[in-house]
Amino acid sequence: MKKCVLALLIAAILLAQSTEAVAFWVWSPKTNKFTDPKNTPLDNPDRQFQWAMKFFEGKDYKRAAEEFTSLTKTFKDSSLAPEAQYYIGRSHEAAGRLFPAFTAYQKTIDVYPFTKRTDEIIERQFDIGNMFFEKHRGTLMGKEIMTDLTRAVEVFNKVRDNSPFGEYADRAQYMIGESYTKSEQFGEAAEAFQKLVDEHPES
Repeated sequence: MKKCVLALLIAAILLAQSTEAVAFWVWSPKTNKFTDPKNTPLDNPDRQFQWAMKFFEGKDYKRAAEEFTSLTKTFKDSSLAPEAQYYIGRSHEAAGRLFPAFTAYQKTIDVYPFTKRTDEIIERQFDIGNMFFEKHRGTLMGKEIMTDLTRAVEVFNKVRDNSPFGEYADRAQYMIGESYTKSEQFGEAAEAFQKLVDEHPES
């Protein structure tokens, strides 16, 4: 009798666990497969954007980036797609992931060239370039650490290219020269500074 009761108890526990495990999956007639609602975009871009913003405002930046990315993939023609792409960059930047933030911002400009965020993105990219410049730690066991300065140059180049006659163009060109100088690439530095003189003589 005791064995029978024990067996029933174990069976009940296993059934409860299995029910709990599948409770998160729902059959979708649209796709003819089970989907996980927790990771499925909401049914319209406005709701999906607000859903993603809840994570951003709650400082869950990893989940926010995932949800904004989901919007750009599922509702790529939505008017909210450029804003979602911009907030992917904001989420990465807030989490301290500087290079993913830079690339997400750049994708906003490349894919959505008429975004209202262009000026703000260029300013944020310039600041990211400065952070890479400041992060440079010099040498390690006698060898130059190039990663931060290489990325700084890449970012500053994009800032200049994104707005060749804009507010940050001459400053970005100057910082390219400074980055090369800091990494002791003096020939490249001289070329960068000369380009600044030639293209921005009034700076």
